Amino acid sequence: MRELRDNLIALDPLNKNHIVKVNQAEAEFWKKSEGYRVGWSDEILGFDCGGQQWVSETCFPAGKLATPSMKDLEYIEELKKLIEKQEIPAPAPIEQRWTASTRSPMSPASSPSEDDIFSW
Repeated sequence: MRELRDNLIALDPLNKNHIVKVNQAEAEFWKKSEGYRVGWSDEILGFDCGGQQWVSETCFPAGKLATPSMKDLEYIEELKKLIEKQEIPAPAPIEQRWTASTRSPMSPASSPSEDDIFSW
């Protein structure tokens, strides 16, 4: 799947309509691939990252574990609006993750509060 996706994107990587079609085909592939299985966690939780990726990584506070600020969802909504408004050919998916705080001062998720959460 990864090589096919990369090859399809490479045909016209700056054409928004082409990328939309590739994204739709990939979404349909994953929809048809869904299901249930039992096995070791490292076999089930691992996944194919989907080939080449265009990465712009950010990290920001997303509130407290008990009271999320919803800034993470607002960020993604604004990002999607920008992509659509500017007609940016953005290959899917947009990946978003969350993490607990760390006391490591070099980390963008550094916080003295153990209850703080961050979105990546």
